[in-house]
Amino acid sequence: MARMTLALLVILPFALGSSQPVQVPTKELAPGVQMPVLSIGIGGEETARAAQIVASWLKLGGRAVDTAMVYRDQGVVPAELARAGISRKDVFITTEIPGCFAAARAIENDLKELKTEYIDLLLIHSPTFKSNCHRTWSVLEDYHHRGILRAIGVSNFDRPTLQALLETATVPPAVNQIELNVLNYDSEVISFAKAHNITIEAYSPVGRAGESGNIIGNPVIKAVA
Repeated sequence: MARMTLALLVILPFALGSSQPVQVPTKELAPGVQMPVLSIGIGGEETARAAQIVASWLKLGGRAVDTAMVYRDQGVVPAELARAGISRKDVFITTEIPGCFAAARAIENDLKELKTEYIDLLLIHSPTFKSNCHRTWSVLEDYHHRGILRAIGVSNFDRPTLQALLETATVPPAVNQIELNVLNYDSEVISFAKAHNITIEAYSPVGRAGESGNIIGNPVIKAVA
């Protein structure tokens, strides 16, 4: 029976002052590919403090970082690894190409910006130019077969878009990264992922102020707590 595991991508500014090392279990995404279930993300509002966040995360013992081309934050990762004296092979790097277009060029750019010969997990950030997603996916599959992308997946794909992709995919997505929290829960896409053994990775699990809603300040949630 297929199992669903939530691998949480979470921004942890509240933990950055802690001196306690993090102990993070892993989830197997593909044969031989173990992903820590907790990553640090440095996109969006966090981009301005990306170097500080990555440096603090590595100091805490965190060994998984999530980046994306659209946030222009990828160069921070190799810089902070070098500054911390941590080997590339000891850190799980996730990055994302913008959408279903110019995939090969985007992947080559990611490799250059990250100063790496391989990427642990590469995602399609969103299904823009949706009709071209099957062709984009075939490019990801080619890089995966060559060992350059250890695992491949998608982000912000709803159930119909996932289903359409699976109709032509020879390598199914290892991950669908979606916003997932108590105020944003897509049971349809989660059930579909579970049925097809696709790991759901949650971003903004405690919400995003001004976007998904203020979970911490929500009066109903505060009353329950």
